[in-house]
Amino acid sequence: MSTNVFIAFAKEDLDVRDKLLRQMNLVKDREGWDIWASHEIKAGSDWSADIKQRLSGSEVVILLMSSSFFQLPLYLEHGVASHDRQA
Repeated sequence: MSTNVFIAFAKEDLDVRDKLLRQMNLVKDREGWDIWASHEIKAGSDWSADIKQRLSGSEVVILLMSSSFFQLPLYLEHGVASHDRQA
């Protein structure tokens, strides 16, 4: 069984995201992680709906917090950092 991992980041932090993904990819198969970040959204998709769906289906949420992160529309509108999962 895989563990869904959601990574939230600001585009200004792509270098940090890339470093994290390189490290996580080394062990993701062994650990059973299904890693997802917004760079996987296809052109023409409903960005907000895709983010919400992936976020609500994730067991692990990694927030790459920076001053840019706190300006993200998703954070400002929905308070990603206070995401409350219902079991």
